[in-house]
This record gives sequence, C-alpha cells and structure tokens, in this order.
Amino acid sequence: MSRPLRLALGNANTGEKMTLKVAARAPFSPSEKRQLDHFLRDWRQNEIQEIDGAVLQALLRICEDVAPEGGALNVRITSGYRSRKTNDLLRRMGKKAARNSLHMQARAIDFSLPDVPMKTLSRVARQVCPGGVGTYSTFVHVDSGPQRSWSA
Repeated sequence: MSRPLRLALGNANTGEKMTLKVAARAPFSPSEKRQLDHFLRDWRQNEIQEIDGAVLQALLRICEDVAPEGGALNVRITSGYRSRKTNDLLRRMGKKAARNSLHMQARAIDFSLPDVPMKTLSRVARQVCPGGVGTYSTFVHVDSGPQRSWSA
C-alpha cells in the first residue's frame, strides 16, 4: 500500500530546492510534473525535457521503501536530463558518462538520500527499480531502460 511522502529535493548543482507531497504510486499532477521537469533539467544548457514517468516512479518507490515513519525524506539530485552537448562535455572531462546515456532521453536520474547509507540505498534500488541501477560512491543512478545493475 502506498503511503504519503514528503520529499525535500535539493539540486546539488544549482542549489535549487523543491518540496513534493505525494503518494509514491500516484500520478503527478500536471503542475508537479512541470516543476519536476524544470528541476531535473540540463542546468548547463538550461534545456528542459519531459522526464519519463517510469523513472520518476522508480525514484518514488525507492523513497517510499526507505522513508522513516511520517514519510519525510531529503533527496539530493545530482543529474536528471542531460543534452548531448552536456553529455559529451562530461565525457571529455573524464566523467563516467555513457556515450548513449539514458540521461539524454530524460530516462535516468542520479541521486542520493543523505539520511540513508549508500549501501542501503543501492540494495533497495536494485530490489524495486525495474530498469537499470548503477551504484557510485556518492550517488545511485536509476533509469527506465532494460533491467541491469553495476557498480563504479
């Protein structure tokens, strides 16, 4: 059964903050979706794409599974949508950006939960995410692509 969540999202790159009060398995309102699409934009190019609903639901399911009683949770977003230009820049900088990253299709989110150990976050993500899950030292990547997992 889905329970209410109060998520305090923070964008690690822009410093922007956003609060969401949602049920983990309920659809977003059009207003919430527009806010999320803007929040998860390619901040380097200031390009907004519609984020895939499946990856957003994966993020919410993970949050629902680890949120404490009362459903309040801090979420630190590292990356959402990325343009080809930004993805290529990250690759040139030596970052581990895949050549055909699902971030460029607005189908991936990199995030951490500061109040949840990375080991726990990674385990829960692999259990509930129907797509890809990558575990990095400071964040977890979830996407709506084929089911697979990796560590970097």
